Amino acid sequence: MIWVFGEGFGGTLTLSVVHLNLSYPETLFTGFPGAALLYALISVFILVSFKKRFLKEASRLTAILIFGVGALIQLLPQFFDPRVQFSMFVSSVLMGSAPHSLVPYIVKLASWAFFHPVVANVAEIMASLSIAFTLILNKKAVIPLSAVYLAFVWAFGMGFMGLFNGVATDLGTPPLLFVLVLCATLAR
Repeated sequence: MIWVFGEGFGGTLTLSVVHLNLSYPETLFTGFPGAALLYALISVFILVSFKKRFLKEASRLTAILIFGVGALIQLLPQFFDPRVQFSMFVSSVLMGSAPHSLVPYIVKLASWAFFHPVVANVAEIMASLSIAFTLILNKKAVIPLSAVYLAFVWAFGMGFMGLFNGVATDLGTPPLLFVLVLCATLAR
């Protein structure tokens, strides 16, 4: 119910965020595919995993799918628009969810992404793809790789979801994606 009504299917059906008079698809930076869906999936994987192998494989395939689709979404032409790159980073500042001490750095990064939209978007695509391919290859290097990328997304894309400002309703997608990666990697 929360994923359907509260998160609007996590942006998977509309694929649209409207911010600063711009309309662009949901992305990992804006919370795709939705925290409620990830809570549900991880819970189901744990509950039905009589064998640890199921937890590992289900988590691995789900994480590969999410990071792969995340990279494909970033390939859409809108994400090469400097205004969209700026909006993706600065939205957490404008909504008041970013910690005040992080605001100047987010704004600097947003400005840099505005002036270098192709480089910024290619970096976002490559980060998602490298995590997906590292998961496909079943390498343990995916843990630090995904930790750095998802921490970056959580801090600079979502402003920690308001956790440090007292406006958080949940942790958001990045920490849950990291739990999914841990389940995919550490479950035996």
